[in-house]
This record gives sequence, structure tokens and C-alpha cells, in this order.
Amino acid sequence: MARSTRTNRSPFRVFHTVGLLTAGAAMLFGQHLATAQDAGDTGLAQTPLFVSESNPPLNMLVMGRDHKLYYEAYNDASDLNGDGVIDVGYKPNQIDYYGYFNNNACYEYGNDKFTPVAAATGDKKKICAGGNRWSGDFLNYLTTSRMDAIRRVLYGGTRVIDTATSTVLQGAYVLAPTGN
Repeated sequence: MARSTRTNRSPFRVFHTVGLLTAGAAMLFGQHLATAQDAGDTGLAQTPLFVSESNPPLNMLVMGRDHKLYYEAYNDASDLNGDGVIDVGYKPNQIDYYGYFNNNACYEYGNDKFTPVAAATGDKKKICAGGNRWSGDFLNYLTTSRMDAIRRVLYGGTRVIDTATSTVLQGAYVLAPTGN
């Protein structure tokens, strides 16, 4: 059997030798890179974020699917300001009523809708002086249903007209209570 010459070696042996040299170089340089990275504080989490930390939810919705969603939001059987006393009637100096209307604006009724016409005055900016003006805060107290509040929070309210120049929001239809 004749000994193989340098030009007669199989291509597999050449690729094998080149692969071993490349792997050796990668191990040497890779070790150097790993120790260089470990020396500094990178601030990266070493475990998945959802496993290592527990944060409370930012927003939680708990709603029922019953007829009470269409009741008035502000009734005379609730403690709205948290003082331990049931709030009966409209209390503009103590409570800001949430709804479709701006609390600090005055509205006039015409053409089947309320339109803001002026800024409210007073300490809490809820007083509307003059003629047929209505306080936005008072309108929220009178007209907001629980469904309206949910709709406003989730997607801004129910729009019946929404153009570049005009947006009209419509409140939920609330049945008047019947006397039994």
C-alpha cells in the first residue's frame, strides 16, 4: 500500500481539520468574551420577567350583565364621596359627577341637543349664570346611567354623529321607575 501524498488527501479530512481549528479558536475567543461581559453590570434580567416579578393589574373590570347597568349612575342610596353617609341629592361642592358633559362648562339646549356655550364660574367652576344655561356637572348627575359611564371609559361613548366638525354622543335609554 502506498502512502498518500499531501495532494492526495480526502476532502473530508481537510474540512475536518478546518472545523477543529475553527472550533478551537471560537472556544478561546468565546471564553474571553464571556468573562468580559460578566465583568460589567448589564442590567438584563436572567429569568423571564413574568416569572420573577408579580405586579398587580393596572385595570380590572368587574361588571354584571343584568338590568342594573341601565339604572342611573347617581342614585340616593350610595355613598359617593366615601364619608360613610349616604349622599342624597345633588352636591356640587362635594362631588364631581362623571358623565358625557364637561363638569366645568355651561350648556344650552337647542336643536335636540345640549351645546357648550361658556365656562362655568365659582369655586368649583360649576355655576352657570344667565338665562337657560345648565351646568355640565348637574347634567351628568341627572342623565348618566351606569352603562353610559362604562361606555365612556371603554371607548369614549356612543357616537351618533362623528365628523371632522361635529361629534354628538347619545346616552343610554333609561326607563322611568314604575310605582308598585
